[in-house]
Formats: sequence, structure tokens, C-alpha cells
Amino acid sequence: MRWRAETAVVRSIVCSVIILAAGCASGPTNPKQLTHDQAAMALKSMSDVPITPTRPILILGGYMDPGFAATAIEKAIRAGTSPETEIIAVSFGDCISFAQCRQRTLHAVAQWKDREIDVIANSMGGLVARFSAMDAAQLESCGMHSNSSDPAIRIHTLFTICSPHQGALMAESGPSSELTMDMRQKSKFIACLDHALEGAKYELICYGRTGDSIVGMDRSAPVGFELRWVDTPALEFAHIGANKDPRILADILATIRLEQHGSVAPPPSP
Repeated sequence: MRWRAETAVVRSIVCSVIILAAGCASGPTNPKQLTHDQAAMALKSMSDVPITPTRPILILGGYMDPGFAATAIEKAIRAGTSPETEIIAVSFGDCISFAQCRQRTLHAVAQWKDREIDVIANSMGGLVARFSAMDAAQLESCGMHSNSSDPAIRIHTLFTICSPHQGALMAESGPSSELTMDMRQKSKFIACLDHALEGAKYELICYGRTGDSIVGMDRSAPVGFELRWVDTPALEFAHIGANKDPRILADILATIRLEQHGSVAPPPSP
């Protein structure tokens, strides 16, 4: 009994520390989601029968991430697709502006310039994807320019995981840089992305997790867009751990495979 009591105290202390950093579970539970175990089984079943998707897949990392998120997502997607599947992962750990992130993205997928692609973007990568899909006319209408002469990427479906579509909570009060200033809710950059989104031809599927104190779950989809959210397990980092969430990854992979596992469905707002 004493051991259990001490464990409970330690757990409470750890959770208190974590929630200050990135959100410690949990909050409401999405009634239309698989459990972790069910989602893991769904991923396993897809890996047992890998397929070749109809389109190349681009995976984009997040803010100050040297590649951990993009690598985790790529590993899950490759497990459920054939060796012939075309996948490119891009990270932005050293990027200092969205213009630089866009240029890196366009350069990485130059060989796909005439093809439609599916994009899986973690956190800030969702904004990079939307920016990279803007053509010259859209950029000019916002008074924005790119240092790259490469054409915009042609997205068929954009999956975003905890992306700050309505700005990031941490950007409002965190250290100021060109990137964080652009990720504030009322920034000109966000406004330009939203203006371009009105005429976008790609499908946008957004995922979020409860307790996300870095972006904010309610900011993880643009205004008027549906959000597929899942609860964050106890003692797990809400934002940082989202790129490994089997429920989100299974839902994305099933969609790419043109299957339906029902890992996450958009419920009423929590």
C-alpha cells in the first residue's frame, strides 16, 4: 500500500511538470476513435499486406525538429507500403523563415513537379505545405515572394498533425523570431495562407490532440474546417508525441491506401 501511495505521488508530480511543458493527458475522449491497441493492430494488418499508393508521399517535419518527427512518420508509412513507394521526408530544424522552408521543400520534390502528391505534415510543416502549394499569383496577391523559381507543389491530399493553422499558442508569448512571428494567430502570413486556401484544390485533413499547449487543439484546423481529434494518454507529451500516435498514423495510412479502418472520426467539438 505504501508503495502504491508513493507511486501515485511520483506520478502526480511528474504529470504536473509535463503539463507545463507540453500538455499531460488528458481531457475528453473522442467516442469515434480506436484504442491505441486497436490502432496498432490496424497498422500491423496493413504492414502485413503492403501496397503501392497511387501518388508519391511527401513528409514534412516541424519547428526546430532535426528530423525525429519526419522519420517517425516515414517509418510508419513505409511499413504499410511497398518498397517501390516514392517517399521523401524533409526537416526544417535549421530553417529561419518560411521562405527558406518553402525553397527547401520545392527543391526536394523537384522531380515530382508535374505530379500530384500526398503530403503528411507535422506541426509547423502543415503551414510549410500550404505555403509551398501557393502559386506565383497567390504569393503576389499577398505581397509575398519566394526565393525559389520552382513551381508550387501539386497536393492531392494534405494531412496535418497538430499544425498551427490558426497560429500557435506558444508563438504568442514565446521567443520572437521570423518563424514564430509568422505563426502568431493574427499574423499576415496566416492571413495569406487562409486567403489562398479559399481557392485550394487539395483536400485538407487535420488532426489534433487534447492538452496540446504548444499549438492548441482548437487551432489545429483552419476556421471552418473539420478537426479529427484524439485524447492524449496520461503522462504523454500531447504535441511532441502526436507524430507517433498509432490512431492518427493508422487513419492517415488507411486513407492513402484507399481503405477505411475508422481510426479517427470527427466527433462534436470537445
